[in-house]
Formats: sequence, C-alpha cells, structure tokens
Amino acid sequence: RTYDANDNPMYMIRPETCCAGCCPVCGTGCDKGSQCCYLPFYIHDHSTMQIVAGAPGGKGMPAQIRNVWAGFKRECCTSADNFFVVFPEGSSTALKAALLGSTALLDFTVFEEKQGG
Repeated sequence: RTYDANDNPMYMIRPETCCAGCCPVCGTGCDKGSQCCYLPFYIHDHSTMQIVAGAPGGKGMPAQIRNVWAGFKRECCTSADNFFVVFPEGSSTALKAALLGSTALLDFTVFEEKQGG
C-alpha cells in the first residue's frame, strides 16, 4: 500500500492474477527496447480496488509499475533493473515520490535474487 502525507492509504500496488498468482501481458509488436511479455504491477485505488487511470504522459496506459528489458548486454552482465512507471492522473509530487519509493521496495522484494540463502 501507498500512503499520503497524513498516513491515509491511497493506492494498492499489485499485479492482476489469472494463473499461478500472475497474469502476464503479451504485446503484438515488439519494438527495439521493449518487451513482448511483461508483468505489470497495476496501481489500484485503495477504497474501490479499481485500476487507476494513468497521467496523460502515460499515453492512455493505466497507472502501473513494470520492470523493463534493459537489453541483452545489461541483462547478461549486471544485476541492475530498469523500471517504467505510469503515475496516476492528478498525483501530487509527494505521492509520486511515495510511488518511486514503492518501486524500489518492489524491486527489492520481487525482482532481486537472494544472495547466499
């Protein structure tokens, strides 16, 4: 969950589930630097659990956080990850900062491999 400055819950970040706890999205055209299949973590309204509309910069996509393909060289030789974030429409600067923090937390808890254990 993501909270506002007054400690009120604002958003729930989670993937849609349809099979084995996830529901990957597969695109029809795979442009250079994009992924054909990915697992978006959609940003849901806390009270209704509906997926929130993305800001105009998201080009019509719903609010979401997703790990993007960084290219073969980077994926092969480093453990660095790149993320794509579509902020909810009308988000304040403070909520955007909270969502960026949530992106880092998502990276640590979902995408990082445990070292030595």
